[in-house]
Amino acid sequence: MVKQALNPDSFNKKAKDRLFEYAFYYGEQSYFSQLSVLKYPPADRWEQEGKEVLKRMLSEYQQDNLKALEPKLIKHGIDFRNELNLSPFILAIWYGATQIAEHLIENGTKTNLTDNFGRNALQLALLKAELDSAFKQKVINKFYGTLKTESIRVKIDNKLLKIDNHQAEFLMLNFMISTLRTKIIAGTTRQNRFENSEIPVYQTQDYLDFYEGLSTHVVADYRKVRSYLSSILSKNEVNRDDKYNKKLFLRIQQGMYLPNPLLEILVGEEWVNIYDLIDMDDIEQNHAKYNKIVFTTIKNYRKSVTG
Repeated sequence: MVKQALNPDSFNKKAKDRLFEYAFYYGEQSYFSQLSVLKYPPADRWEQEGKEVLKRMLSEYQQDNLKALEPKLIKHGIDFRNELNLSPFILAIWYGATQIAEHLIENGTKTNLTDNFGRNALQLALLKAELDSAFKQKVINKFYGTLKTESIRVKIDNKLLKIDNHQAEFLMLNFMISTLRTKIIAGTTRQNRFENSEIPVYQTQDYLDFYEGLSTHVVADYRKVRSYLSSILSKNEVNRDDKYNKKLFLRIQQGMYLPNPLLEILVGEEWVNIYDLIDMDDIEQNHAKYNKIVFTTIKNYRKSVTG
């Protein structure tokens, strides 16, 4: 699709339309300038045009209109994929369409399907809540019991690791996975909200801010304390000498962390490195305008471990 849409020798409007839709939904803004050069007018006013496009494509979810969606469910099945490769449940959760979500759950929808970046409904809900705090009460607190998986399985340096949903690392790692691409893109194009830092990293404050507003059945009160969160991050540093260390986090500077560059996530039946999953090469090429610390650190760590 990208090759067809960006081919300078052939104006394929259908491919351009589809790429525009995809880019707007997934936040791939680098494509808009490329489409603009090829004289595709919507790319010149992509914010306004994109909202109108998604309104036409996804109005049932935006309005939580189960009646309008039902014909598609009957025709294509409860877990059908739309043009953006998204299932009804993923879209219902993303748009906070609680009536649709409840109907899908009652009718046996698969709640663990993923989007094109390997994010399941829980992880997308966490991302949406990071962008909109009101989403915590509306969706996460209401649906967390359904959204959470029994565990998250990861692989680090060919070692399989299972993190059950009652462990503190379960929600912390899911939060990292869900927000990583967005954070790195934002952190390399504007100043990070932490003083004297443009590095897109995770700190204890990220979790303190995010956990505020989450009910106790999602996060127990004792896990919303700075000292507790800091201890979980530090004890799971890749170079920490601790028999309970899961080696989940790479410390960039004191109190600043990224996911372990060797961490792999099971997507379908395939193990995918977390930075390959978020298409780190694309981020570096199209979004890294200022700070190169993250990219350099990840590459150097991989090289030091794997040779």
